[in-house]
Amino acid sequence: MLHLKMLAAVVGLGGAAVGAVPLAAPAQAATPLCRSSQLVLTLERSEGAAGTHYDTWRMTNVGSTCRTQGWVGAQNYRSDGRPLTTTVRRQQGPSSAVVLHKGQHASWVFSYTNPSILGCAPEKAVAMIITPPDNTIPNLVRRGEPACRGLVYATPVRFGG
Repeated sequence: MLHLKMLAAVVGLGGAAVGAVPLAAPAQAATPLCRSSQLVLTLERSEGAAGTHYDTWRMTNVGSTCRTQGWVGAQNYRSDGRPLTTTVRRQQGPSSAVVLHKGQHASWVFSYTNPSILGCAPEKAVAMIITPPDNTIPNLVRRGEPACRGLVYATPVRFGG
């Protein structure tokens, strides 16, 4: 629990928003990178098909205009605050730069095989930290990804969603 309490003091929680805009290459360098502290992360929806679960996540900019590009990182946590084994594998690249004005969002998808197909019962992940691209400080969310052996796949962050 200590891990999560310390983390909660440093990072932000939950929110909502509306759209994002891709940016042409010359202006990208002038737009600062999005900081974890200005991004609110929320689970948009969960779906399942053909033995795979798909969770669409959203990052909403609550600060000044910024840019992001790439893949998020993640770490699941047990109810006692200890980390669970978590491996995030990147998929569906390449990534494109996205500029977010205040109130706009980008999204990505975490996917994992239905645990019953793999014959495993994953330990319940009650919280997760997600580290936005180009950041070292993660954001805390009050839900984890219930993947077998902690293996989840992530798409790159993309415009809107």
